[in-house]
Amino acid sequence: MKRLMLILTILILAISLCATVSAENTQNKNEPLEFDPFENNDEELFGSTNGEISDPIEGYNRVIHAFNDKLYYYFLKPVAKGYSFIVPKPARVCVNR
Repeated sequence: MKRLMLILTILILAISLCATVSAENTQNKNEPLEFDPFENNDEELFGSTNGEISDPIEGYNRVIHAFNDKLYYYFLKPVAKGYSFIVPKPARVCVNR
């Protein structure tokens, strides 16, 4: 048993030492990034963004969105409220896990 604990301790120590990162490999936090991911330069790449964007399936999207909205509001939300009223909280937590 002691030998197993010694082997496990050495293994855990070896794994934790492998996961350390040297300071010279990390980037200095005060240095600016070469590329700013939040910089918004879409106008330079794609031209002006003031024009209207064409959506060929806009009608379909509107119908599906309206259907999903009504389904949620009139069917799924009442079913969820009824389920939470009928099923006790410990049973709901077990189902969630």
